Amino acid sequence: MKKPNDWKDYFDRTRDKAPSPLLLRALPYIRLRGRALDLGGGALRNARMLAKQGFDVTVVDKEPMVIDEAARVNDSRIHTVISPFDQYNFPYRQFAFVSALMSLPFNPASTFDAVFEGVKNSMQPDGVLCCHFFGERDSWNKKGSGMTFHTSDQVVALSEGLKPLEFVEQEFKSTTVRGAPKHLHVFALIAYKI
Repeated sequence: MKKPNDWKDYFDRTRDKAPSPLLLRALPYIRLRGRALDLGGGALRNARMLAKQGFDVTVVDKEPMVIDEAARVNDSRIHTVISPFDQYNFPYRQFAFVSALMSLPFNPASTFDAVFEGVKNSMQPDGVLCCHFFGERDSWNKKGSGMTFHTSDQVVALSEGLKPLEFVEQEFKSTTVRGAPKHLHVFALIAYKI
C-alpha cells in the first residue's frame, strides 16, 4: 500500500497527463449521455475529459486525496466516492459510460468477479465500458501482491453480457509513473452492454 507522500507524488506526476488512449478510443462508440462512472479516478485526468463530454461523473477511488483533487478541479459534474471497489454499492443500470483504466487489477482476486458483475450491472443497455485487465505475465504478478491477473479466456468469460468492440492483448517493457522498469501484460477492452 502506498504511503500518503507516495500518493501525492503519484497525483503530481499524473495530474497534467493526457486522458488515457483507451478512453479516447472509446469516445466515438458512445451512444448515450448522462452519468459516467470512473473507477480509480486518481488525479481525475479521465474524469475531466468525461465531464467535458457532457457526463455527470462519479469517481470511485479508495485514496482520500481524490477529494482534494476534485476541489482543485472545481467542476460540479465531478463527484467523488472514497471507497475500495469491493465495498462500493454499484447502482443498477445508472451509467451510460464506465471507465476502469489500469485500476481494476488492484482489486483483490477474492472479490474481483463480484466487483466486475457490479460494474456490468451498473451499466445501462447500450452503455460503453472501457477497462484494463492485467495478464498473467505482468511483472507485478507475484505471490502476495493483493492484485488480480487474468488469462485471455478468463477475460472473455468475465465479459459475458457485453458486446466487445475492441479487445486487445499487449505485452511490452514499460515504466511506472516513477520511472521504474516494468513488464506490462495487459488486456484492453471496450464493449457495449447488451
